[in-house]
Amino acid sequence: MDWLFALIVSTPEYQSFGWSLVFAGFVTTVVLTFGLQLPGLINQARTIWRNRSAEGVEMLTFIAFFTYFAVFLVYASLIHSGAGMLNAFILLPLQLFILWGVVRFKKLRIIDMLAAVGGATLLALIIALPEYKEKFFMITSVAVFVGLLLQPIEMFKTKTSANVAFSFPVNFAVVAAVWTIYGIAIDDWFLAGASGAFTAVYLLTIAFWFKYRP
Repeated sequence: MDWLFALIVSTPEYQSFGWSLVFAGFVTTVVLTFGLQLPGLINQARTIWRNRSAEGVEMLTFIAFFTYFAVFLVYASLIHSGAGMLNAFILLPLQLFILWGVVRFKKLRIIDMLAAVGGATLLALIIALPEYKEKFFMITSVAVFVGLLLQPIEMFKTKTSANVAFSFPVNFAVVAAVWTIYGIAIDDWFLAGASGAFTAVYLLTIAFWFKYRP
């Protein structure tokens, strides 16, 4: 357990324990992870499995989403971000139920399989070549931005948002905005920039959810 203690001590949250913007950002992130992001994913998984349909749900979005959090877990450990490690560790497992639901109720395309292979490759690269972590995180961030953007496009194409849980884009929009502030607080402009872009896409998804709600 010595490695775990050493990892905790190395985090900026531990070193800034008390009244600081970094520690406040950590506490806020923990609250939002359990209070917003986790419920948002639970509701999304429940919506797909309850309706037994993934119409209007873009598979590439959730492949990119899972890839992002897997890469982010490694990235956060490399920069010793306590908030990032906890956030990714808590949210990764539930995404498997969403992916399983989309695969179960929607035909898996070749492009989906290629995206999964690409995501696995990115994860392997950031683990094998940690000195290029910023580049790999940026590539993953661009990929998940495109993936997230495909969700409102899918809603536009199918003219339905019935299988997209409203709490998913809403909750994640709030949290992405907080991550933007957190990234600025720890001087990580890769994190801040990516989170700001995600916030914009979630807001677009919310707008399309209202437009195409049943």
